[in-house]
Amino acid sequence: MTGAREIALPPVPVTTHWGSWFATIEHHAKYVDFYPQFIAFEVDNSHPTNALDELSRLFENKDVIRDVKFIAENTKAVIDLLTWFEARQVNAHKACNRVMDLLAWASHKSLDPTIPPEHAKAFEDTASLLEQYYSLAPVGVRGPTFHQ
Repeated sequence: MTGAREIALPPVPVTTHWGSWFATIEHHAKYVDFYPQFIAFEVDNSHPTNALDELSRLFENKDVIRDVKFIAENTKAVIDLLTWFEARQVNAHKACNRVMDLLAWASHKSLDPTIPPEHAKAFEDTASLLEQYYSLAPVGVRGPTFHQ
């Protein structure tokens, strides 16, 4: 298990703090390549448990590792926006611009032919959700509006 001994425990996500969930994914992405080896070692050298059985089955699907890395590599824009919204002072005019920037980024990424279709769909869904909250005003009406 070379390299696996240096793996630190992941941060514990906080239910009300989205950034902590992304930090946990980023941590797992650094070490996810070691997980199958670690799980196999534990299965061979310890008493069987439901958790180990479930993890073994989960990591039989090689897409799990790819997907964890994908999430970690592509959530910086979301994390930055969430962190910005957590500030003490948020300016409404800047908030509109930042949300539109994220929407444009997700729309652009959804059209990237180099990523797997299921990852493109994640970007498409993100852009679609952002569009539901944001709509351009009709002609003659001032500025964009947000809807909840």
